[in-house]
Amino acid sequence: MKKVLPFIAPLIFIASTLAAQSAITVESIKTINVSAFTAEIVQYCKSENLLAVTNPHWKTLDLYQLDDPANPKLIEFDYDDELPGNQGPFTVYEPTSVAIHPQLPVAFVAVLSRQIGEPGRVIAFDLRASSRGKWLLNQTVGQHPDSIAISPDGKYAIIACEAEGHPETEASIQLIDLTSFDLNRTAADPDLPLLTLADLDKHLGRPLGIIEPEFVAIDPQSRFAAVTCQENDAVVLVNLQGKPQIAIASALSINSGPDGLDIIDNVLHPNNPNRIGCLIAIAEEGNFDKLGNLGGQSCQLIWVDPNNLNHDPVFLKRIDIRPDISAKKPTKRREPEAVKLARLGSRMIAVVAAERGDCLVVYDITNPLAPVFIAKAEVGDRPEGLTLHRINDHSLIAITGDEGKYGPGTISFVRISANP
Repeated sequence: MKKVLPFIAPLIFIASTLAAQSAITVESIKTINVSAFTAEIVQYCKSENLLAVTNPHWKTLDLYQLDDPANPKLIEFDYDDELPGNQGPFTVYEPTSVAIHPQLPVAFVAVLSRQIGEPGRVIAFDLRASSRGKWLLNQTVGQHPDSIAISPDGKYAIIACEAEGHPETEASIQLIDLTSFDLNRTAADPDLPLLTLADLDKHLGRPLGIIEPEFVAIDPQSRFAAVTCQENDAVVLVNLQGKPQIAIASALSINSGPDGLDIIDNVLHPNNPNRIGCLIAIAEEGNFDKLGNLGGQSCQLIWVDPNNLNHDPVFLKRIDIRPDISAKKPTKRREPEAVKLARLGSRMIAVVAAERGDCLVVYDITNPLAPVFIAKAEVGDRPEGLTLHRINDHSLIAITGDEGKYGPGTISFVRISANP
C-alpha cells in the first residue's frame, strides 16, 4: 500500500555567503513529515528509486518511493495495516543503521538484540519491486551493532559493534564476507563468513568492555575503513588490502566524542604535493568531563596514506561549528552527528549535520588547512542520519533523517551546487 506524504512549506532560503570566493550555494528545498513517528539513518537506492530509513520506534526499515530527490515527493509503503501510520518491513528489534549494496538492490540493516549481552543481527532486505521486503540474510553478529557500511567493491559489510550499556559486554569490529552473496539467497541459508578483527583492545590500550566502536566509513577505493570509538576519543583504521586487520588506533582530542565520519580520496598531502592520499572528516559530538566541560562540537579533518596506514594520520584542522550556526550563541551545545564529503566541480565540501542545531552547515574544504564556511541550511528537528545524492558534477542533494524530539519525524532535502 502506498501513500503520498504531505510536506511542510518549503523553506525559502538560498545561502550564498562568500559566493564570490567559493561559488557554492546551499538551498533548503523541503522538509516532509513522516507518519511513522520517527526517521533516523537514511540511505538512497538509486536503481529502485527508494529511500530506506531506520525507525527505532516501530522497529522497522521504512521505505519511501523517491523518484526525483531534486524535487522530492515521498510515497510511503505500508507493511502493517494494524498499526497507525505507515511502517516498513519489520526488523524484530531496534534497527540502528542501514547501508545499500553498491551493485545490488539490497539494504543491509544492523539490528540490536532483545537485551544487553545478546548477539545482534544483520538483516538484508531485497528492494526489488517483485520481492520487496524479503529477507535475504539473517546473520548473527556481535553485541549492540551500531553502524554498518558496505565496501564500494561489494566485498565486505563492516559492522561497529558498540556493546553499549554494560562494562562486561565486549565491543568488536566485524566483517561479513559478501563474496558469495547474491539475490538468490534466503534468510534460511547458512550465515556468511564472519571475521572479528583481533587486538582492538591492544591498539586502544583498554579492555573490550570499555571500548565502544560507533560509526564506520570506507575508502571509495575499498582499501581501508575508519571506525570511530566515541567513548574512547579515538579513530581506528582497518587495512582491507590483503587479510583485513587493524592498522592503527589514533587518539583524538579529549572528550571529542567522535561520531559519524566520511572519507574522500585523491587528496594531496598538505605539505608534500607528491603524495596522494585520503581526507577523513569526523563529526565530534562531544562529551562532558568530570568538571562539566564539554568537548567536541567540531568537525575534525585528517589526512591518511591508504598504502601506509601504520603511520599516524596527519591532523589538519578542527572546525568549531557553533559560531557558524549562531554568532550570538557561539558556545551553545550543538552535537555534530554526521558528516559527508563530496566534490563539486573543482571544489571539495564538507556537510555536517548538527543534532542540536536542527541544521546542516556546509564548508568549502578545497584547502583543508583553511576551511571556509559557506552556509547554514535549516532541516527538521534533531537530524540524525545524512546521505548525499549526486545530481551531476556540480550539484547534489543532502538528505537528512530527523528523529524529532518525540515525533513525528521528518526527512529534509537540501540542494548544494557549485557554479560551473
